[in-house]
Amino acid sequence: MSLTEKTLELNIIHEFLTQYQTIYPKAFALGTTLRQEGSLGYDSRILGTLNQSWTSTVFQFKRASDHFGSGTTETYEFEINNNGKRDQHSLLWRMCRGSPHIALYAFPLIDSHLALQSCIPNLLTNTAFMDTTDVPMSWIGSRSHSVRVFPSTWTAQVLSEPKPVRLRRFEDLFHLPKNEHFGVSISMMRENLKKPLYVEEYLESRRSQSRSALPLEVKSRRPRFTFSIFPSLDATEE
Repeated sequence: MSLTEKTLELNIIHEFLTQYQTIYPKAFALGTTLRQEGSLGYDSRILGTLNQSWTSTVFQFKRASDHFGSGTTETYEFEINNNGKRDQHSLLWRMCRGSPHIALYAFPLIDSHLALQSCIPNLLTNTAFMDTTDVPMSWIGSRSHSVRVFPSTWTAQVLSEPKPVRLRRFEDLFHLPKNEHFGVSISMMRENLKKPLYVEEYLESRRSQSRSALPLEVKSRRPRFTFSIFPSLDATEE
């Protein structure tokens, strides 16, 4: 049996929570059912049931579709925006509304069960994180795209674009400066999801478009997001 995306997700999230529970002892991961994912009930059916003052991040885990080269030429290839409706990236962007450290792709640099076992308990150091905000929506549109990750330089490239994309290490996220924040309140994420997507926000560089709101339909087929929830140490503080 080949290594699955779910296997990678379960093991990496376990390590992720182990680290963050030193700060937020009650931190937990939130998954969704296939029915919830298919009908996109994130606002009311999932996030609406939680304490609105809690902080959340959202991850889109990916499994490498190819791995080749070695040393400075080693390359892992992943597919993004490849769900049924090709709206995975726009949905991630809606959740963060252009703010960093909220919606991230997770690219494990692991391609077999043997590699998985040998990397434990250091899976996080072998996972590259790409912030949604570093991939403009105008690059993605409504098509799937290949992303190549280069471990030697810790950079990535969306194959349709010539520009490299910066990748984050787990340490970058865990040790953010005090003036930066990891995640956003659940109430804010819900508000972000409700806002219409403007033409300019989707096309970005086409300034000639009208500012009239176009609530682009988001009906996604199993986007498979994983939410990490960070309750405050004392929820009554909020």
